[in-house]
Amino acid sequence: MRLPNCGLHYRRGANNIVSVNALKESANLSFFKGVLLSDPHGVLEQQGNVHSGRIMRFTNREDIQNIRDILKSCIQEAITIEESGMKGMLE
Repeated sequence: MRLPNCGLHYRRGANNIVSVNALKESANLSFFKGVLLSDPHGVLEQQGNVHSGRIMRFTNREDIQNIRDILKSCIQEAITIEESGMKGMLE
């Protein structure tokens, strides 16, 4: 997947909810409070030493298409968590 290095952030008010980052080898969807997501399908990964955040890594379009409904569900859950005022591990 060839995408330029860039990033988009979805915010609710002043709070970040999710970001999309296009990297050389993958595209990542990063959830700022990902540790609070239920993740019943095990699609979220912890990235490095980040305690609260979780990512979904995609290396081709088919990966995205295959988990499209799960992806939508995670985004909606992240919005619900932010609207509820729940705090991540380090907040």
